[in-house]
Amino acid sequence: MQGKPNGNRAIVKVRMQVPPDFPPSFDPAVRARLAKTKPAGWTRKELYGLIHFNEKKCTVVPKLLNVVSSWQDGPEMPVPNGYLVFIVMEELPGVPLGDFWNYPLPKRDMIRASFAKSLDELFSFHGRPWDCRLENLIYDEKTDKCYFVDFEGIDVTEDKETLEFDDLYFYIWHLKHESYGKIYQ
Repeated sequence: MQGKPNGNRAIVKVRMQVPPDFPPSFDPAVRARLAKTKPAGWTRKELYGLIHFNEKKCTVVPKLLNVVSSWQDGPEMPVPNGYLVFIVMEELPGVPLGDFWNYPLPKRDMIRASFAKSLDELFSFHGRPWDCRLENLIYDEKTDKCYFVDFEGIDVTEDKETLEFDDLYFYIWHLKHESYGKIYQ
């Protein structure tokens, strides 16, 4: 990226075509015959979601800063002349929630309340997440805000009614769970 430093940090996701079989051929000409110029469905889905939520000014997703599409140049690449996409987005403040269950109950309750607000906002822009793992949530304690990441797992469904928050989503996202009739919060 070019421009003056502004103190903000970014994350770059690299999406590239890889051979469908392992081990791939050692012959670059054989691998080059597999080349596609259009990115795979998951990459297109991720880009569509990021662009959609950014255009709608959704505040619970990372800002998309740039997308650079190219091709794999050189015989040493996995698929010579195959697609290569760089997705540049802001690095969100906070921490991934993979360790959610190690936090004390008051902090978990704060995170749940923040999550409910954030999921409501995502729903208001027709987002329907289905990859509901704690690792796809980032919580910023300073601003008490929860963010959604990993956009291959979020559908945009403008042709359907918006969803409404329900406590069931705490269970779906593993922010609460039940075992043998006991609810864990």
